[in-house]
Amino acid sequence: MRAHILLVASLASIACAMPGEQLELEEGTISQGGMYPPLSEEALERCAKATNCEVYHTERGDILRFKRGYEPGTAEFNATFADELALSASVKDSGLPYNLTALEAASPDVSKRQINWGTEFSSGKWRTDFGALNPWDAFVKIWDMCQERSCYTGRYQVGTSFLHGMSWDNGNLDLYANGEYPGWDARNKFAELIMAACQKNQNWWQAQGCLPPRIGVCTEARWVCNAPNYYSASRWGPNGEFGGFMNIVVENNNNGGYDSCAGVVDQLNSLVGAINGWGGYFFGSLKMFCR
Repeated sequence: MRAHILLVASLASIACAMPGEQLELEEGTISQGGMYPPLSEEALERCAKATNCEVYHTERGDILRFKRGYEPGTAEFNATFADELALSASVKDSGLPYNLTALEAASPDVSKRQINWGTEFSSGKWRTDFGALNPWDAFVKIWDMCQERSCYTGRYQVGTSFLHGMSWDNGNLDLYANGEYPGWDARNKFAELIMAACQKNQNWWQAQGCLPPRIGVCTEARWVCNAPNYYSASRWGPNGEFGGFMNIVVENNNNGGYDSCAGVVDQLNSLVGAINGWGGYFFGSLKMFCR
């Protein structure tokens, strides 16, 4: 028997929970069965006001993306983000580290400019079963799937093992990524944010079962995990323009229940201070959400 799981794609605090525990479900939307949570009214309104943003319908639900003709690399994008691109180029040409200190040295107005930028980061509250694989080892593949300006949206598989009844069986996680952003630095920052977040809100426990050919005493013990199935980051400029996105969602029939959104956001907020140290200049005002 071979388990088959879909993980849609873009980190190791361990919280204890009983396997199959049903966590409290709050009102609101959840990402279940590999579908993106419905876009909030605020997100739809924000996109509608931006000249370079549109709602795009995918087989897994609606996402926000660059309006065609405004995506990274186009003349419209370069005109919209001329100041951002010029500042980035000046820092990189100087040979200084590309961080907030270097940006401030290159432009006295950078702190004010970055305050006007903002990033919205969302985690799903629906949990999925990763089996004996650490979620980190699945999400880290986003570095392969997402390249200079966009992500490969086809299937990317990672192997794991699941306990079915009293037997350990091999299976796959299927990863799917989606994203558009203005280059390697943006790609790196979005991916680093997702990798930091997926280390939070994990539930681990030890399970014991048989190895093939399933004879004798079933004494093979492995640590297994469930964790949130969805992450999404979108960046917005000082005039409300859409600055890029990256997201990831997990589909799995072996669900791990739900989380309280308050708990999810508390865990994410605990990351903000550290993230600001290495990504504050890029993200600007970073706000955490649960969907």
